[in-house]
Amino acid sequence: MLKYLQKIQQKRIFKKDDIVAMTDNVRTAESVLLSYQKLNLICKIRRNMYCINNLATGLPDVSKYEIASAISLNSCVAYHTALEYYGLVHQLWSEVHVLTDIKFTPFEFDRLTYAPHLNKYKIGIIEPRFERGVRVTSLERTVIDCISRIDLAGGYEELLHCFESLMQLNETQLVSILNEYNIPVIWKKVGYVLESINNQVQLSKQFFNLCHKNGGNAVNFLTNPKECTQYVCAWKLYVPKIIKSTFIDEII
Repeated sequence: MLKYLQKIQQKRIFKKDDIVAMTDNVRTAESVLLSYQKLNLICKIRRNMYCINNLATGLPDVSKYEIASAISLNSCVAYHTALEYYGLVHQLWSEVHVLTDIKFTPFEFDRLTYAPHLNKYKIGIIEPRFERGVRVTSLERTVIDCISRIDLAGGYEELLHCFESLMQLNETQLVSILNEYNIPVIWKKVGYVLESINNQVQLSKQFFNLCHKNGGNAVNFLTNPKECTQYVCAWKLYVPKIIKSTFIDEII
């Protein structure tokens, strides 16, 4: 029965259909799954999703990034979890944010909760060259998405801490993603936040002009309106008091 172990270890994360394909028999596949779980060689992540265990420790031998990327054909790591993947966070979170075009019920595995978020765009999703089985939003898309949904980045104070380690961004990719989204308030939020750290990311004046141009004339809130007590006239944006900016003109 252990003759399938090497092939399973190569797959790392798999479904019942993968074992059926190996064994050419549904009953044999079911027997393999059951016996390998009893031997602590594999572990059930969720319904019809399994992973290999480390032979020495008996613990799951796959990362949360691999699991998030294997939930569906197009799922990927996003938001605060993507910031973590890029080494920008100061603390690890127990929630794994997953972009997916197929809705799934949140589930827990290995003390982590996998939370789905509907993905409407294909742009800015990469498969890191040296990490097999991982899909993650690009650094540029991660930055944009986290500014757009600050609540999924742990709040603005957390995001600011993460951005302290942000050194450089690809301006062309930023513009491409923002054009694809085509949402004025996102242009505005991204322009404001990145302008506040432009000594680090070194974006051109033309980029911020684009953000102003495409940001529209409406007055918006950077985060939850209850948190936003200061007004930035240049960006027509209310922002939290914790933000230090030379552009703050009005206090509510």
